[in-house]
Amino acid sequence: MLARANFADSDSLRERIRELFHSPLGVYVSQAQRKDCSLRLEFDVATEDLAFTMRTLKRVMPEAHIEAVTPRVFPHRAGVREAE
Repeated sequence: MLARANFADSDSLRERIRELFHSPLGVYVSQAQRKDCSLRLEFDVATEDLAFTMRTLKRVMPEAHIEAVTPRVFPHRAGVREAE
């Protein structure tokens, strides 16, 4: 799952990042990129945890907009599925 959030200033951004990583949602963040007052987040979430992740993201970081939800593809397992 990919999400992006924009903030008015760096202080607001830093506070939200702190809240995010101190919440249960922090364990799902696989990548975070900060550019100026913008934050791009990538979450590594199991299908059964997706609803929880989306609800918690809206609670912890209401500024966030979900950009994409895509299944994870493991290159080393792609050949196994084709062989089955």
